[in-house]
Amino acid sequence: MVQCAHRPGEADDETVICAEGYLFEFERRGYLQAGGYVPEVVIEHPELVEGLHREFVHAGSDVVLAFTYYAHREKMRLIGREEDLEKINRTALRLARKVADDTGTLMAGNICNLNIYDQADPSWEGRAHAMFKEQLEWIMEEGGCDFIVAETFFAFAEAKLALECVRKYAKGIPVVVSFNLKRGDDLIDGVLIQDALRRLAEAGADVVGLNCGRGPATTLPVLEEARRNGIKTPLSFVPVAYRTDDENPNMITLKDVDDKGKIAFPSDLDPWLCSRSQIASYTRKAHALGVRFMGICCGNASHFTRAMAEALGRQPPASRYTADMTKHAYYGTDPTLIDFNTQEDDETIICAEGYLFEFERRGFLKAGGFVPEVVIEHPELVEGLHREFVHAGSDVVLAFTYYAHREKMRIIGREADLEKINRTALRLARKVADDTGTLMAGNICNLNIYDQADPSWEGRAHGMFKEQLEWIMEEGGCDFILAETFFAYAEAKLALECVRKYAKGIPVVVSFNLKRGDDLIDGVLIQDALRRLAEAGADVVGLNCGRGPATTLPVLEEAKQNGIKTPLAFVPVPYRTDDENPNFMTLKDVNDNGKIAFPLDLDPWLCSRSQIASYTRKAHALGVRFMGICCGNASHFTRAMAEALGRQPPASRYTADMSKHAYYGTDPTLIDFNTQEVCKNKF
Repeated sequence: MVQCAHRPGEADDETVICAEGYLFEFERRGYLQAGGYVPEVVIEHPELVEGLHREFVHAGSDVVLAFTYYAHREKMRLIGREEDLEKINRTALRLARKVADDTGTLMAGNICNLNIYDQADPSWEGRAHAMFKEQLEWIMEEGGCDFIVAETFFAFAEAKLALECVRKYAKGIPVVVSFNLKRGDDLIDGVLIQDALRRLAEAGADVVGLNCGRGPATTLPVLEEARRNGIKTPLSFVPVAYRTDDENPNMITLKDVDDKGKIAFPSDLDPWLCSRSQIASYTRKAHALGVRFMGICCGNASHFTRAMAEALGRQPPASRYTADMTKHAYYGTDPTLIDFNTQEDDETIICAEGYLFEFERRGFLKAGGFVPEVVIEHPELVEGLHREFVHAGSDVVLAFTYYAHREKMRIIGREADLEKINRTALRLARKVADDTGTLMAGNICNLNIYDQADPSWEGRAHGMFKEQLEWIMEEGGCDFILAETFFAYAEAKLALECVRKYAKGIPVVVSFNLKRGDDLIDGVLIQDALRRLAEAGADVVGLNCGRGPATTLPVLEEAKQNGIKTPLAFVPVPYRTDDENPNFMTLKDVNDNGKIAFPLDLDPWLCSRSQIASYTRKAHALGVRFMGICCGNASHFTRAMAEALGRQPPASRYTADMSKHAYYGTDPTLIDFNTQEVCKNKF
């Protein structure tokens, strides 16, 4: 572990990982507005900020970075909250200090670009000096920090001024100074990036480099050139998590994957995300170059920070949950696995799913086994994600008992915790549903023991469904039960029969995970399976998981054409599956077509929010009235679905307002030098 006494990047064999990206992550979670990008969440939900600090440390960050990025006077003025300026800064500093002290990590202060640099108006410098001064004085009054990150500067003049202010108002504190480089080799004041890095190093910056804007592929070459030019000062490598390239070196000009005439920034960037393998690869390349200060900026999430830490040979706490694919029901090699597997017409229910993948990304669940141990290890996090999904627009709190069945608990050696994990999950879901006035659903799922060659599977499956359903009823029941992700018609039919027997009177949604083709693994055609379940009395039938929106919706369209009157369920994964790979489990790694991307390198295949919204409207037009997103879901996708239906969930308070954006904005009080004309020419 890095010692607090060290300056960032000081020791040749030590690398400081500093997790960033708070703005984008809180926007995705539904607590921050794109456009203005002001960290109001610091004073509105300080417990969430503290939680994300802890999550990043859990994932491998050596630093707790005070969330004061864009908490400066110009940004607060733009949204009409200047009176909260000091409060937001002091609160952020105290939260960071608390978590750093609790976890034994470094604590960093943060100042950033002010978006007031203007070549035509020299008065910008005096105003900028005052803004840096007040933020730095608050840092020192709150007990100082281990170092300061001064970042995302588009102009050398502003970066130089920031460095001078740190030296004057935060004496003795080391400082990392970094640029956001748009298109080309020069900053917006005409200074070449290599000259800017050299001049900052000569002026006494402890670390210099790049952050934000550029992805790993277009950031690293700039640092390689700096090394060739003889810069000895430690370098900072903090790219965004997106796949920028020579045509679009900065994320701000990446194009929408469906409409090349439309800019993807900020809400439709998900399809451009790097994979974890790419993050790990660039981390190793940066380390080999001698970079000793690194992190991920906008687009970061815990799984990327962990990928970076593990690429350096570390084992942060989250590494306990590093994938063990030997336990996976279909790709697994464990010899005990089953071989056969290696409402009203105008009302729509949104049921947010995807807990397994989201907790794996956040570093509290292991890929492979995919067992929700987090329910009993960190119940407060499960309650928090329930609330986050409701905040984003989910009508349902789904008890997190997916894969909390006897077979899964056996495979990881925790059968003794089976009842505890189920009852705890049910109580957490009931608590949040009651608090928020939403529906509460129980959950049973595929058991991965179906075996055509061994009829005894049915008796064992009956026993497993029975015990989970009895726990649901003993814990007070639920509004409905979700029985899902069945690969075999026989298992889905058995699940329905068990619900009718052990949870009498409770409505049930039954859905399939369809692999390739039109038939399930027991040979029953999917259309026949949907029809037969409907005839057997399922309240809703459909598809969930496995397939993305593009390969799920046609199956439901055919069901409608076949005359099924029972309500349909549309709960795809948020990945861009297609006819060649209709199920996300066979999508290929973007760097290596011979390698399967599932489960850790699927990020580059994510849908955009616009795509989720478009398919939501198509499903609704088809008459689908039960929908959600399964594995890969996150709050911003649930919100996209809700808003596509014309709803305004609590998270819609933070729906993007690009009029306030420093470069794409139209607010007349923005500095002209920064807005659209410059953006077109320089990004």
